[in-house]
Amino acid sequence: MITDKYIAVIGGSNVDITGLPKSGFRPNDSNPGTINISPGGVGRNIAENIARLGLPVKLLTVIGNDSFGDYLIKECRNTGIDMSEASVLQGGRTSIYAAIMNEAGELEAAVSDMKITEEISPALLSGKTSFIKEAFIVIADNNLEAETLKLLLQMRRGDILFDAVSGVKLKKRADLIRNINSIKLNAIEAEILSGLKVNSPASASTAAEIIAERSVSNIFITLGAEGAFFRSRKGKWFLEPEKISAVNTTGSGDAFMAGIAFGKYNNAEGETLLKCGMTCAGIAAESKDTVSPDLKPERLNKILRGEK
Repeated sequence: MITDKYIAVIGGSNVDITGLPKSGFRPNDSNPGTINISPGGVGRNIAENIARLGLPVKLLTVIGNDSFGDYLIKECRNTGIDMSEASVLQGGRTSIYAAIMNEAGELEAAVSDMKITEEISPALLSGKTSFIKEAFIVIADNNLEAETLKLLLQMRRGDILFDAVSGVKLKKRADLIRNINSIKLNAIEAEILSGLKVNSPASASTAAEIIAERSVSNIFITLGAEGAFFRSRKGKWFLEPEKISAVNTTGSGDAFMAGIAFGKYNNAEGETLLKCGMTCAGIAAESKDTVSPDLKPERLNKILRGEK
């Protein structure tokens, strides 16, 4: 149920089409196998993770008035995402990510058609002033255009959770990463903002200090199998990951961000806040799905309490 204390997620949503051959992938040929269609997009994935954690979440995104758009709206609502702030673009084509995997589940090739995301424009945001300013937490992914991100930072006075999404996209927005409340980076993204090689907790700590000079208050740096680092104005923390049976790490970053939102929503700080993100990322990695159906507030709270 949506309450006054809602989380707003602003970012991309798309339909993921994934092809998996039955045997070895053969380039330049037709490969018998299976094709799966599922909802995706960084912003949308974060929103679904938050909804699965039992929190009220609204998604501001743009989709086309086509069959894929209808599919996305239905799937999002079925998982508890409030889509009342989403915009349907007449004549627009819903964003699609098409990927071909090999028999080991590794990416062979992909095409991303996300042009419609450009429609999350300053003009669109200007018409959503109350929605954005009244949100308890605002999360933005780095699929936003530069001018849109600038306006969002002005509207919230920098009080957002920002997901860098990818190194390529972060390079285009690096100059805008200033006066932000919180940012989530992986090692590559942390290197882009700091200019340092990041491959250990120690190097992540040094990089975070450099990034903090941009007046970024809370810096989360994920280090894959090494764990994750968190730097705030109150201290620094590093956590190694729990032992898990990883199946698919594709959605771990999105789940990590949702865990941080869950922690902030419940006034968690320091190591507990970092553990919220790490735990959700671990649960996601154990699932074959990008967003794990096993991500539930009861399970997260149980782990946070140290119970088996």
